[in-house]
Amino acid sequence: MGHLERTKVKEKNVVRGLLTGINDAIYLKNKYQNELDRAWKSIVDMVHFIEDKNKELKINANRGKSLKEDISAYYEKRGGLFESLNNLLNKESSHEFKMWQETQKHSKVNSIKSKQKFKDTDIDEINYNSMMQYIKQYPEYQTKSSYKRIFEDIENVQEGIRQKKKEYHKIIGIYNAQYSNLLKDIQKAKDKIIAFNKIYDEGTDKLNNCRYRKSLDYKISSEKTKEAVKLDTLSYRVEQFQNTLDIIQKEHAKNQVKELTEMEY
Repeated sequence: MGHLERTKVKEKNVVRGLLTGINDAIYLKNKYQNELDRAWKSIVDMVHFIEDKNKELKINANRGKSLKEDISAYYEKRGGLFESLNNLLNKESSHEFKMWQETQKHSKVNSIKSKQKFKDTDIDEINYNSMMQYIKQYPEYQTKSSYKRIFEDIENVQEGIRQKKKEYHKIIGIYNAQYSNLLKDIQKAKDKIIAFNKIYDEGTDKLNNCRYRKSLDYKISSEKTKEAVKLDTLSYRVEQFQNTLDIIQKEHAKNQVKELTEMEY
């Protein structure tokens, strides 16, 4: 529910208002009720805005995970192509290529030791570079259709990896910005709820302590008259909106955003 269209409680005649203080009570009631309505509208608008942004965040989170899976699939396909190239070289130049591989082992081991983390994809790259160094010594391999086909497939896969990585890092940047803004917006919404409650507490306190509420006229008045000088809270669903904010916040716990941002290649 957004903005509430309320009819102000009308003040009583001047004489009765002066004698009982009821007009002062009505003034306070109208003043704080209007403030509550404005504060409530602000809460509703903010929470609906957050719900929309939360949907966008989920879409981008899923997109990031999907891209990660695509990149992994490309790496797997590339690994198969590297293996096919390796098998072809072993088949056509078994002795010379195996000797080359032995020569390259030491440099690969040293390279591996120089890094703190070494992934399977790094090993694949090293093996591929080693094979390409060997092939450069024998240009005739590069013209054979069997090799050309593998080279083309590898280049296509490499391009796919580059494009998916580019998309992935772009979506991660968007996701991180959205996540940071979402946390800020949730805090703003919670601050609005705090402000709403303060208005209610202040208004209730002033109404409870006004002269009319302590008068005999108030004590013997009808329930309708008594309600006219109380703040109406039936239209507000503050707890419901607080729960919505809590649920959204829990959906994006720190471990979830960390999991997404650490998908590096």
